[in-house]
Amino acid sequence: KALIKTAVKNGYDMRVLNAVEAVNESQKNILFEEFENYLMGYKGKGAIWGLAFKPEADDIREAPALVLIDSLLKEGYEICAYVPVAMDECKRRIG
Repeated sequence: KALIKTAVKNGYDMRVLNAVEAVNESQKNILFEEFENYLMGYKGKGAIWGLAFKPEADDIREAPALVLIDSLLKEGYEICAYVPVAMDECKRRIG
């Protein structure tokens, strides 16, 4: 994303990188679709691991799990997330 932004600032259209970014974004929704197919409408509680990018990191800004969490919350699921180092950021982002 940073490279795309830098290119745009300098007047370049990074079509290949834009296409890669679009595919990466669409991939984030596949897990929710599979989750819904597997559970077939079951609404309950779920646990999410993998919010931070790496161990001992508190950065969850672009974590793919956030897309899944947002989708689950919209569908009425109750989510329990545990991110040892990033709990403050997690609470700020998803409550």
